[in-house]
Amino acid sequence: MDPEVEKLLAHHGIKGMRWGIRRNDAQLRSEGSRTSEDHRRVQELRKKRTHELSNQELKSLNERLNLERQRTQLSPTKVHKGRKAVKNILKGLGIGTPVAFLTSPIGRHAIQSGKEFIKKGKWIP
Repeated sequence: MDPEVEKLLAHHGIKGMRWGIRRNDAQLRSEGSRTSEDHRRVQELRKKRTHELSNQELKSLNERLNLERQRTQLSPTKVHKGRKAVKNILKGLGIGTPVAFLTSPIGRHAIQSGKEFIKKGKWIP
């Protein structure tokens, strides 16, 4: 075989894997699992109905869900950052909401320009 092709066709396998030994799904999941014990416990509690939970279980479930929500709020995603930027731009233009923008003359022109661009690939300034 050509030496360059051999360089491209390299297979390193899975670390610790022995030839001829197959692993089942449970083994694969257990090694790659990074979920905490608390998260797994809460997932089990969420499967139960509210009236089946004890006070302690309900309290721990609410506590975990509140912590997850707070973490999400404190570390916004790119979508949240983009949405906030658009709101600030619209606010700077004196337009409160996206609906108000789209119904304004500038918004209607922007929609028309977008449609033309999609149809013809040509931008209308």
